[in-house]
Amino acid sequence: MPSFILRQLDPEFWAKVQAKAAAEGTTVKAVILRLLAAWLAAVVVLMVAACGGKGSPLAPGVATAAVPVWVLSGQSNAVGVKGALESYATIVGAEEGSAGISAWAPGTPLWSALEASLRAGPVDAFIWWQGENDRYNVDSYPASLDNLIARVTTTQHPTRIVLCGLGGMAGYEDFRAMQRQYAASRGLLFVPSEDLPRTQAGDYDTPSGSIWPGGDYNPHLTVEGYKVMASRINAVLR
Repeated sequence: MPSFILRQLDPEFWAKVQAKAAAEGTTVKAVILRLLAAWLAAVVVLMVAACGGKGSPLAPGVATAAVPVWVLSGQSNAVGVKGALESYATIVGAEEGSAGISAWAPGTPLWSALEASLRAGPVDAFIWWQGENDRYNVDSYPASLDNLIARVTTTQHPTRIVLCGLGGMAGYEDFRAMQRQYAASRGLLFVPSEDLPRTQAGDYDTPSGSIWPGGDYNPHLTVEGYKVMASRINAVLR
């Protein structure tokens, strides 16, 4: 039985999958199937892009040898921008809402999914958009991001790394300043988002797939905002 085999092969990873399932109120089987689906999707799209075959998400039936492959990871805004980015590239990776950077620590389900995407084939860029859950960890966050990027570049060798800045919520100023400084000091590409429109009550909320109920905390961009952000990311990667 698959769960028995996983327990035997990697008890630590099995325990983390169990903890994730408990936190989400779902089953271990559902978490494992989601991770497998993400890995298989990454393999398929990378094979299509590498072979220049048909089935491109950009132009069905047209050869896609020149389509770049970008690995996207992060929390809810990464989820939100993914669809818009698919207008420019093949997108693989591992995104999840309301997840701190520790959710991508070695051995976690998100890191395993991200690592699988990286190992599936050559990639042109790594895009990271995360931080809302870590906004009070300004001092410790750079070390955590250094660790993540080191694992990414050891697993695969993306030619460019993009750091996306947090949106324009009040109280995030120090974190946004840290992100800019971090990108500049390490030679990363930085794409800001604080000037882009965020969801208001009654707007469609892309990351959740529902109508935004309102409230003071609205870190997500509008549909148009994600399109502009995707265009900015594409511009720095071209």
